[in-house]
Amino acid sequence: MKRIAFVGVSHDPKEFSYTLWQEFRQRRYEAIPVNPNVAALDGQACYKRVQDIKPAVDGVMIMTSSKFTEQIVRDCAEAGVKHVWMYKGVAAEPSTRPRSLSAQRTASTSWKASARTCSSPARRSSTHRIAG
Repeated sequence: MKRIAFVGVSHDPKEFSYTLWQEFRQRRYEAIPVNPNVAALDGQACYKRVQDIKPAVDGVMIMTSSKFTEQIVRDCAEAGVKHVWMYKGVAAEPSTRPRSLSAQRTASTSWKASARTCSSPARRSSTHRIAG
């Protein structure tokens, strides 16, 4: 899996989402930024929604507030994305995670996704923790 969308990546280089996006780029992943409030990051087009990315991505890392998780998972299903990761905190709210995973299962009967929650990379490198 080499083509991954980062939903909620920040334009601020001090933010963790930006650092993680850059880390994947440095490791030669095609890391595609998705943020409806940003036109471009480091000269790379930033998409408003996962469905806008053509060709489709192999996976999506969700790094937004948990209140957006359910809709983003639905967007992933609509776009045919088969792998979804939710950064710790995104799926941490008990009320949000079950709805998101339920949305993922019901959005498309033929869609089988792996949804995982990732924790802080404090102990291991961020890409190893997520991709490994």
